[in-house]
Amino acid sequence: MAADKHPDSVPALLTSLRDLRVTNPKAVRATVHFYPPSVYANNGESSNAAASSSKLRTRKITSWKMTEHMYFNASNPFPTLARGLFTEEIEEDDPLPAEITHSGENEGRPKDRIVARGYDKFFNIDEVEWTNWSKMQVHTQPPYHLTLKSNGCLILISALSPTHLVVASKHSLGTTIESDTPDAVAQAANGIADLSLKNGDKGKKGNEKIDGKDKSNDKQEHEEARAHAEVGREWVRKTLASTGKTEAELAKRLWDGNMTAVLELCDDSFEEHVIATPAHWTGLHLHGLNHNTPHFSTATPVEVTAFAKEFGFIETKYVELQTLDEVKSFTDEVSRTGSWEGDMIEGFVVRCTVKDLGGKVADGKPPYRPGAPFFFKVKFDEPYLLYRQWREITRVMLPLLEKPHPETEAQVWKKVRSKTKRPEVGVYAEWCGQMMQREPELFDNYDKGVVRVRERFLAWTEGDGKITWDEARAGKGKKVLGKVQQVRDKEGLPKKWLLVPVAVPGCGKTLIGVALSKLFGFGHTQSDDVTTKRTAPTFLKNITALLKKEDVVYADRNNHINKHYDELSNLANDKQLKDYNLRLVGIVWDIPSQPYHRLLRVCSERVVARGDNHQTLRPDPTMEAEHEHVVGQFLRNFTSPDPALFDSFIDVKVVDTPREALGKIVDGLVQTLAIERPTEQAIDEALNAAADYKVTTPYHQVAKVGKPIRYFGLAPEIDLTDIVEHALSTVDHPAKESAQAFFDDLKAKTRVTTKPHVTLSHEKNVQTEIEALGEGAPLGPHQILWETCKALAETKYSPIYEFNMTHLAWDDRVMTLALGHFRPLPREVDKAEVGETVPDLEAVLPQETRTYLHVTVGTKTEEIPAFESRGLVKILREAVERGEEEGEADEVVEGGGKVRWVRVGPIQGEGRVRGMF
Repeated sequence: MAADKHPDSVPALLTSLRDLRVTNPKAVRATVHFYPPSVYANNGESSNAAASSSKLRTRKITSWKMTEHMYFNASNPFPTLARGLFTEEIEEDDPLPAEITHSGENEGRPKDRIVARGYDKFFNIDEVEWTNWSKMQVHTQPPYHLTLKSNGCLILISALSPTHLVVASKHSLGTTIESDTPDAVAQAANGIADLSLKNGDKGKKGNEKIDGKDKSNDKQEHEEARAHAEVGREWVRKTLASTGKTEAELAKRLWDGNMTAVLELCDDSFEEHVIATPAHWTGLHLHGLNHNTPHFSTATPVEVTAFAKEFGFIETKYVELQTLDEVKSFTDEVSRTGSWEGDMIEGFVVRCTVKDLGGKVADGKPPYRPGAPFFFKVKFDEPYLLYRQWREITRVMLPLLEKPHPETEAQVWKKVRSKTKRPEVGVYAEWCGQMMQREPELFDNYDKGVVRVRERFLAWTEGDGKITWDEARAGKGKKVLGKVQQVRDKEGLPKKWLLVPVAVPGCGKTLIGVALSKLFGFGHTQSDDVTTKRTAPTFLKNITALLKKEDVVYADRNNHINKHYDELSNLANDKQLKDYNLRLVGIVWDIPSQPYHRLLRVCSERVVARGDNHQTLRPDPTMEAEHEHVVGQFLRNFTSPDPALFDSFIDVKVVDTPREALGKIVDGLVQTLAIERPTEQAIDEALNAAADYKVTTPYHQVAKVGKPIRYFGLAPEIDLTDIVEHALSTVDHPAKESAQAFFDDLKAKTRVTTKPHVTLSHEKNVQTEIEALGEGAPLGPHQILWETCKALAETKYSPIYEFNMTHLAWDDRVMTLALGHFRPLPREVDKAEVGETVPDLEAVLPQETRTYLHVTVGTKTEEIPAFESRGLVKILREAVERGEEEGEADEVVEGGGKVRWVRVGPIQGEGRVRGMF
């Protein structure tokens, strides 16, 4: 870290902050707060607060707020990492703490001072590179103090003068803020002091404009911060009174030490958090005493505990350990129960210091100076994460208390279902829905009743709901949450059934529809038969008309998005069907559970097999393969149906044969519709008749979606999440922890590649080679590879190649799998198209291409290009040639950190060559 990056003097720090505000206004924001005497004058010693207030002035204190996401980059532009920083310009007669006076003897009286300072920003385990356990083994040193992580809101207390306090939340003093408008600034300059919270109308413009930018979100944020600071002041007064101390006494201690007291306000009557605050923990928890200096300096837990006892603050429990291994073992043990010494906790803040490596450069270097405090968080997922999900689900459900229209109620439940991934959350949501009907008062003022509602639910899980809860904990749960009645009660009316294929082109839905019609006499209507520009209205009319005549209708369309499901569900409310009870049965192909490129190949080959026997989509025999791009677009847009819209589902697999699929669907319909099962012979005959079906509607091509081919690649039919999880389970190497942490982060951020590819031949390489060889020269290796790939892509049924994945490589930005050894897998369709011999792809790969063969697992952010994988693979190949099957190397991309690799296989995969853009 450069010496001038984090200046050690206040003048240099303020200069840097002001410069940054001009050069990069998105990085830092300055807000001027008015702190009037009416807020701070009554310090518990003045016999006449009003008289004292008249001699004091309204202070103008600036809070500096850095843009949160930039902290995550060790090379961020901030001149300080303080999170919560307040400064003010010093007037001529203002007293100064002795520490500031002495430090400035050779520089004259300073112009600014730090009024209050929070901690330097710190992070969770593996949230950034330098909080990885292995990195901290290198860069931290004991003692390790594990302090209890309080579950409240941050409060800062510092001295405004030797006798008066300033109390703030993280970024606010809880008073009005200065507007950039000239009138407001002039008013402040004229000494208007009536700007306390009691006169909130004055200075209101300041809530609308900060740093000259209109920000409605800032207004809400400021109002919340005001409330935190105001309640914090009330608790300071209450706490001091309980111990016979005064604000003046506390101010003098903080002034003499030039310190900020850092506390957590835990008060469920003001603001409830996920974990309930027991009575003995309600109040202000003192967990830090920071020096008001640019560089982070903080008191030891022993000193903090003594200070808390002296002034009546709640002490923060801590334990001291001497090694990082002890820290990990201790926190792992506590995390199993989520409680410590009888109390449920969120986690720990671990405090240690940065080790001085004597100038040695080591991976994972933190953005703090040697000897500086190093803080990191260990947060427990359970039960904290589960409780937080319950809270968020409840907030989504609160509109149900207003007894909304059934359509609105259905939309609320639809949102709940979309957020419910765990059975335990589903059971909680069902219970909440029932309680909102039976006991709505339980949810009154929910933001202050989070714990009350949760405790009632947990009591239910120990009693009447125990069986349901135990099943949920075992991974079982209801398939549909919050299913509500139709808009109009239709029980007792004749039933009509709408069969809804949930599919994409090439699944075989029309074949199934025709077969069912032959077998049972069901009605069958196709969207592809509609030739108008907007097909949906006509298709829905056709369904409605057919339902009036038939009891069961097959709605033949690629139903694959929410709009389609909603359209069909809403037919139940159509006036023409008012005398019927319409039920939907979904016939669902397993699109989400299959690798993208396997689905694309299987469905595209079926499009090829049916040839011109289709109204809208016919095979394109060129390397562009337009029909594949159409299928791919459907796959990318696919959304699973909302279970609440359907009476039942029948599940089939895309890779099922037509006979297998039809058999499953017949069995499902027999059970759902309570109809007699036909014989196996009848099923076979219906399928044979369906296979002879010919379209009669004229061909009307859909709009083109593909683009010109820029390169050829292998399309791996693999699920990278499964592949990497399996690979890591077999690794026995110290670097495994780093790989697992990076991969877990990719999964959490949904950054694992779902449509992987292996680049083989790019048109740029071919063009460069042609220009280098000259006109009339024999084909070069890149041209030969291009022509080979082109021939494979234009084959009616593309050959499948097997390959090996041998190594996993990663840095702090990207993860990739190295692969090679292509070999064809024999298929009967290959022989019909290319003869007995499938081209040897491996033999035509140029050495350069072979070196870089890889598939990118994922990148940390969208901004990081997958192309960076090439650098990692090059390092890996060179190391393997030297016999280093596992190891690490220096970074290849700025900010990427060490490159690491481990052997993982070989793990086999398969795919085909296709044109890509």
